[in-house]
Amino acid sequence: MRGKKGVGEDAPDAYHSVEIEWTDAWLTQYQGHIPLYVGKSADRILKRMALHLQIHQAKYTGKTTSDQLRRGMERLFQSHANTADMIVNHVGFSYIPLHGLEHVVNRFYLEDYAIGKLMPLFNVDIER
Repeated sequence: MRGKKGVGEDAPDAYHSVEIEWTDAWLTQYQGHIPLYVGKSADRILKRMALHLQIHQAKYTGKTTSDQLRRGMERLFQSHANTADMIVNHVGFSYIPLHGLEHVVNRFYLEDYAIGKLMPLFNVDIER
């Protein structure tokens, strides 16, 4: 995983490399339902999922936080010919409806709590 960008004249475009190992012991704690990503949306859940998965595209188009779930799937399953099909057939999602301005703070803290509790694979964010 690419970490913090190096500083100084010697490393203007160099990044620290951080190895993350997901062991079988770590994965078995989820009993078959492995959380991949936790995110929040103040708008429409379908629009957010479409951005994350980009199902109708052969490959993801950019390197933004909105498509990090698709990029994670591509990286994890490099030998799979069509990750879009795999996502459609094997990835599900759950959500908690917290709409409106009165839930702005709740959405923020619930996302952080769920990331800490579930430890989803694609939310690992090396210090920037």
